[in-house]
Amino acid sequence: MKIQRVLISGASIAGPALGYWLQRYGFDVTIVETSPSLRKGGYKIDVRGIAVEVLKKMELYTEAYKHKIVMQGGTFLDEKGLTVHEIPPEHMGMHVGDDIELWREDLAKVLYDATSNSCEYIFNNSIKSIKSNLLVEFTRGDSRQFDLLIGADGIHSNVRSLVFGEESLYSHNLGDYFVAICSIETELQLDHHEMFYSKKDMLLNLYCVPGQKAKALFVFRAPGLTYDYKDVKQQKEIVSSIYRDAEWETPNILKSMNLASEFYFDEVKQIRMDKWFKDRVIVIGDAAYSPCLASGQGTSMALVGAYLLAGELFLANGDYAAAFPKYEKAMRPFVDMNQRLGEAIIEHMIPKGKVEPWLGDSILDQIQSAANCIPLKEYP
Repeated sequence: MKIQRVLISGASIAGPALGYWLQRYGFDVTIVETSPSLRKGGYKIDVRGIAVEVLKKMELYTEAYKHKIVMQGGTFLDEKGLTVHEIPPEHMGMHVGDDIELWREDLAKVLYDATSNSCEYIFNNSIKSIKSNLLVEFTRGDSRQFDLLIGADGIHSNVRSLVFGEESLYSHNLGDYFVAICSIETELQLDHHEMFYSKKDMLLNLYCVPGQKAKALFVFRAPGLTYDYKDVKQQKEIVSSIYRDAEWETPNILKSMNLASEFYFDEVKQIRMDKWFKDRVIVIGDAAYSPCLASGQGTSMALVGAYLLAGELFLANGDYAAAFPKYEKAMRPFVDMNQRLGEAIIEHMIPKGKVEPWLGDSILDQIQSAANCIPLKEYP
């Protein structure tokens, strides 16, 4: 195979995972990332089922396992802060066998370390325009020619917007839900323990591990809400307003949230596309098929998708016209099932009336079915 030059947009999970496999198969890989360095922060992520086998094939499972987070239990609280249900350790994280939970930034670092010497990384840059012959103009620096372009740049994908059209064409509203995540200071004793405080149309989830700040996850329903995605001050004001009447420790948590330097806010939604590729451009991971955070499967889908796409390109000797359709045919049922999972779980998470526990054997069975519903094709 003639060495092909591949540009991947996005250096979180899907991009470096794909870069790992492509460089192993002889492709010349460049990864461009808008952030000036690897992104820090984020929340807990899961690697489950078939994705665990992918990490093992990459010989990165042992390294990822070193960063494993183990929650020993959790507590469901009602709108008054009274205990509704205690969650046993076996239901925390919904894990089975070798499944692991870790911080997003830790897995991103594991993948970066495994690829930084074999893939070219360009930080603090992005794609400005794409010519028909894949001459890519960057916002900083000279234009460069590539043979393939892959968008692994998340739910607000720049590549998808440039090649397939604006985000609204593919954005699927799950019921007007929004999420905010930040690190906070708290006097609550949360050592390997999670707390879920709920009232109608909102959830507040707290957790931490020793030596780190606690994480606060706000998920709420707000029909008609509009916001400026660049205005963090406005976003914090929205969260404070939504949760202003909440009880328990919420007032103190909101004070800490407003002082947080690390803060993320977005709509809880899915990306749904009828087709993931166009000519020599394809999108993967959240850019193509975000299942939403409620599924807990976004990371696993990114790892599996990267493995399958690289494998099909290798088998096709770099012939994208043959590889892209085969990849999509293999991946589509896995995506569909996990998106149905995300849509179902968000409805359980946020109460519309009486607060009731929702983590249990039934949800565990659904998650494990979705995490293992794709055969892992073997590539040379």
